[in-house]
Amino acid sequence: MSQKVKFIISYDGSNFHGWQKQPRHHSIQAEIESALFKLTHIHTPITGAGRTDAKVHAKGQVAHATIVKALPLLNLQNGLNRHLPSTIRIESVEYVPSDFHSRFDAKQKTYSYHIHLGKVLSPFKKNFMHHVTHPLFIEPMLSGAKLLEGTHNFKSFAHHCHKGAASTSPIKTIHSLKLDYDQETLIISITASGFLYKMCRNIVGTLIDIGRKKLSPSQIPIILKMQNRIYAPSTAPATGLFLDNIIY
Repeated sequence: MSQKVKFIISYDGSNFHGWQKQPRHHSIQAEIESALFKLTHIHTPITGAGRTDAKVHAKGQVAHATIVKALPLLNLQNGLNRHLPSTIRIESVEYVPSDFHSRFDAKQKTYSYHIHLGKVLSPFKKNFMHHVTHPLFIEPMLSGAKLLEGTHNFKSFAHHCHKGAASTSPIKTIHSLKLDYDQETLIISITASGFLYKMCRNIVGTLIDIGRKKLSPSQIPIILKMQNRIYAPSTAPATGLFLDNIIY
């Protein structure tokens, strides 16, 4: 008898072309499906809650799959981790109702973006932090973050503002946008009802420009109102972005 299983997955995305399986590209989804086949000898598709981009990491990606071959959950978790590369780990597995959907049932997602502010970035952190060498003024960044919280049309922060979800459902709610920082590290955490393509990295790029005083926080409402990507600053690099948590 088949069972639907929910997975919580962490991965270092440095050497992957994102979550989604693609021809001629190395992806997280393809690696997990390959591991499932080695374990069960059955081709089993797996569906993720979010399609993280190339070089983006995850601490709490969620996915589901319908497992035809019955296995104890611990055996399933250990078996998958045995067949997966060390850069991908199945953190937990659990049975869920047959109508559970990892993507469509998600209520909130939290991403965090990690920035190194010090003079020298350790080579052991280079895949996990964006190094900003210019001084950043935190107070205006905090003001800009407050203006982005709430429910808005985020077309200006979508990579393709006239395609995909940005053209059909650009209204998202940012429940919280927090900045935690010390002398050398800045972590920007965004919890929202959902994200448009590259929305998180575009928001971070905008906040960095505000911190560099290339942009005033007062321009945030104008950028939102224009509903066009050309009015928002450049995209922050994928390095430094983590999918932290998904709430159902």
